[in-house]
Amino acid sequence: MDGIAYVFLRKDGAPLPPGCAGHVGWGFTFAKSPGDMDAFCGSTENFSGSPLILPGQDIGYWTMPVDREVHMYFQFKQRNYHAVKRAKVQVASPHQAMHEAKMVSMGGYTAIGNNCLDHTCRILKAYGVKDLPWPLTHPSPSDWFAQFNGAYLDL
Repeated sequence: MDGIAYVFLRKDGAPLPPGCAGHVGWGFTFAKSPGDMDAFCGSTENFSGSPLILPGQDIGYWTMPVDREVHMYFQFKQRNYHAVKRAKVQVASPHQAMHEAKMVSMGGYTAIGNNCLDHTCRILKAYGVKDLPWPLTHPSPSDWFAQFNGAYLDL
């Protein structure tokens, strides 16, 4: 089954002394029936700003099913995201991505190695996105977003 993967960017996320590293969220489509697509989206917001949040504690994680792409865009725009990239996926696995999203929601948060970017990568990889930029060589969510191969749209 074909699908569409989405990556959302908030440019002013993760403020650091040299500037903001950025923040990313994710989304993907799934088929309800032939020709009828819904989508699922979310992010790890880490509202506390803590560099370490233990598993089972609040990492500011949210998910939401949406019935149209425009509704997904609205949800992210309401959360002050600036842009989205969308990419077609040849063999999409929405159930695997939903399982990974659930795992992410319970897995805590660390500033390095288990953050919004790592969560987005895990979910999109489970969905079937190939050739994701590597977070170790693009650790800033803004830089990673720039390298993600997809069609760009300002929100």
